[in-house]
Amino acid sequence: MTSMQIRTLLAPADIPKANQNSVDFFNTHFKSLDGLNELELLVLDAQRCNEDLQSKLELSRSNITALLADTHVSAESHIHTAQELSLLRHSLTDELSELSQSLISTLSEGDGKSTLLEDIETLHRNLKELQSVKGYVQVIEHALILR
Repeated sequence: MTSMQIRTLLAPADIPKANQNSVDFFNTHFKSLDGLNELELLVLDAQRCNEDLQSKLELSRSNITALLADTHVSAESHIHTAQELSLLRHSLTDELSELSQSLISTLSEGDGKSTLLEDIETLHRNLKELQSVKGYVQVIEHALILR
């Protein structure tokens, strides 16, 4: 049900229009006093219909109240989750910014401190050089053994 339909159903009745509809109904169905005998049956039928509609209205109102309460709880839960996720996003953004700053080359700053990434790159180059020297030493050692 859309909100417009709910508002229409919850709106108060249009009394003048209902009265006019009643007068029109009586004028078309009861042209004489003889037709009023059926009126009692119609009144009883209308009362039963009214009771049925009143029970349906109460059920509908209770359903609407429950639906609104559930919707309110759900909306609050979604708002709370969105706030938590927003805080988490800001925290991650701050951490990413901090990590980005730590990876920026310090050579351009001139303060002499190297970053962890630069230290790892330097150690990697040194390791390759040492492996190369080790290879030459092994070749020379092998050549000396063969002599």
